[in-house]
Amino acid sequence: MYWRDTMAKKEKVRQPYKCVVIRWVDINSFDGAWLDVKESKKLEPVNMETIGWIIHETKDYVVVVSTLDSSGDLAGSTNAIPKGIITKIIPLKYGKSS
Repeated sequence: MYWRDTMAKKEKVRQPYKCVVIRWVDINSFDGAWLDVKESKKLEPVNMETIGWIIHETKDYVVVVSTLDSSGDLAGSTNAIPKGIITKIIPLKYGKSS
C-alpha cells in the first residue's frame, strides 16, 4: 500500500483560528568571538514576519502556528510572540476566493 492510498479524502477545511501575518522586531547578534566596537555599534534589530494561525492570545503575547492538520488539533512550528515586540498584525483571507 502506498502512502497516497492512506490519505484522507479531500475535504473542505475551515480552521477555527484567524490566519495572519505578524510583523515583529527581533534581536540581531554577532556570534563570533570578537567584534570591533565601531562595528558593534552598527548592529540593529531585525524586522521579522511570521505567517500562521493565532491559536491563543493573552494581554502579553500571541501563540501562532504555521501548520495545522485538517481537524485543527495538531499544530507545527509554534511560536509565542510577546506583544511588546509586535509592530503589526495583518489578517489574511485564505482558501478559495468567492
